[in-house]
Amino acid sequence: MARFNLRQHSAQLLIICCLLVAALGYFFWSPGLIAFSGSYSDSYSDTSQQDSVSQAMLQPVTGYSALPVMRDPFAVPQEFAQVAPVPALPPPAKNYPSISNNVLPPSAIPESSLELVGVVSGGGQKVAIIKSAGKSGSYQIKDYLGPYQLLAVGERAVTLWGPKGEKVLILER
Repeated sequence: MARFNLRQHSAQLLIICCLLVAALGYFFWSPGLIAFSGSYSDSYSDTSQQDSVSQAMLQPVTGYSALPVMRDPFAVPQEFAQVAPVPALPPPAKNYPSISNNVLPPSAIPESSLELVGVVSGGGQKVAIIKSAGKSGSYQIKDYLGPYQLLAVGERAVTLWGPKGEKVLILER
């Protein structure tokens, strides 16, 4: 075992204390904080440096700092924020599209000439076969037959909407 003399022991103790003070100073000293009470600042004669220290630097560090208000990154930019009003459309009567009477005169297809010939269903859809003016054709829901629009297709009947309102055609066979 090596023996230390008093000088070596004192030198080691002095080096350890210096390192400890340097470490404490590094971790706990912040620039801008004044650790002394008013007695030091009262005796300080240079007031130009005191004026340059802002009040924010004199506030204690609490772990919270109020940041300036930033803009919302998800907000709509000002040039796009104003939306032109969209005119509202009047609701259609009974949710049926309005058919103007001036497209085809009501006499273009006489009501008596409409006859339901048959109904074909398959794949979840129904098709009505309607004879009008001596010619038969297949029609699906929302198809037009002259001034009439096909609204519903049942097993033995179809519903049309026309100039005089609803018309139901029934399969005669």
